Amino acid sequence: TFFLSIFGTFITRSGIISSVHSFAQSDIGPLFLGFIAFILLFSFAMFVYRIKDLESESTFDSILSRESAFIFNNLLFLGAAFAVFLGTIFPILSEAVTGNKILVGPPYFNRVNVPIALVLILLMGVGPLISWRKASLKNLVKNFLYPVVLGILTAVVLLALGIKDVVALVSFALCAFVVGTVFTEFIRGTIVRMKRGENPISAFMRLVSRNKRRYGGYIVHIGVVLIVIGVTASSVFVTEKQSTLMPGESMELRSYTLRFDGINQYTTDAKNATVASLTLFNGGEEVDKIAPEKNIYKYEGNREINQETEVALRSTFKDDLYVILSSFNPDGSATIRVMINPLVNWIWAG
Repeated sequence: TFFLSIFGTFITRSGIISSVHSFAQSDIGPLFLGFIAFILLFSFAMFVYRIKDLESESTFDSILSRESAFIFNNLLFLGAAFAVFLGTIFPILSEAVTGNKILVGPPYFNRVNVPIALVLILLMGVGPLISWRKASLKNLVKNFLYPVVLGILTAVVLLALGIKDVVALVSFALCAFVVGTVFTEFIRGTIVRMKRGENPISAFMRLVSRNKRRYGGYIVHIGVVLIVIGVTASSVFVTEKQSTLMPGESMELRSYTLRFDGINQYTTDAKNATVASLTLFNGGEEVDKIAPEKNIYKYEGNREINQETEVALRSTFKDDLYVILSSFNPDGSATIRVMINPLVNWIWAG
């Protein structure tokens, strides 16, 4: 892990792969490369030296067991790491073999890692309820009936609401499945304590307080679910629109209406700023004032670009609204670009 983190720093900073963070003129490259080689050799030497201590004395009784779920989980993480590693060094490999540097973009990483992530979510739901050593069919049906039904119902409801993206449907259904497994564990444990005469609240509180690590882990699962929902929604359901407006004109996107009120300009010691003044309405009600800018900096220094666009952002738990001043004209009109990314704050909440 340490080797990969240092290696990633090296290929980014060295300029071997094009990056805005590279320092290709630095003479530290050979020393850095030697350090990486030392890390790799030392790690493998320690692995070989300790290999007998790494051999497990246990055996698998069944592929349908919690032990197997942990192994599959680790293998999937290794697969994701290898896919990212291969995609990262592919430009180097392609240049060495063909003489042409072929860059790998986001579509490759999404195509490879999204299926792996979905299976990991499934295993996150399976792990808490599947039996150790060996799970029987009766045990599987008993433990997973309600979570599976919840996942299927979630997919059916979303499909009825018009969501047809396969990745989104599978992702949300798996998230519902995981939530179902977590609540199943909490409910079953609480019911067991209630049979001993405890009331529901004290039974739940004592259940959690006497096994904090276990039930704290389930809270982590809920956090991961929130992250997955946020990532899925903000990736699949992002919408954008661009319009050229005269003062007083409006544009609509989803439930939002943006009225363009005009262009204002101001000057500071550092920059000349052009500001688009907009009023934001949601459902016909005014909710905010939006002011994206275009700035021209007076003192360039060692900056390569002295003009920047400052995006106006309005962030809520429901969505993030980005408003960009693309251009403005002498007649007072302006071209406004609007993007809506739903559920971004769910990622941070998770």
